[in-house]
Amino acid sequence: GAVAAGAGAAAIAGLLQTMLGRVESYAGSWWSVFNQTTGDTIDERGGKIRWTLDENAKHCPSCAEFGDTTYDSYAEMLEITGGILPALGTECQNMCRCILEEVD
Repeated sequence: GAVAAGAGAAAIAGLLQTMLGRVESYAGSWWSVFNQTTGDTIDERGGKIRWTLDENAKHCPSCAEFGDTTYDSYAEMLEITGGILPALGTECQNMCRCILEEVD
């Protein structure tokens, strides 16, 4: 039938592409929540925070502007960035590879 003729294989490939897109979207959402939680935790400890760029990634304008910067607090970072943080509000959105880290 259809699978033997190749039509079924094309349908399955299309379905897998759709599923892959959803997985990428969910991964980006998770990354955003991870960075928000990291920021909140660092703020609770009164620590400084650094928006670290992945050295192997091509960065969007938002990440290039706000990344590779150390901020006195997560709250200060959000004030300066207008609420933008890795994977939330950046042009790269759920494809963001930046991370928030606590620094001394």
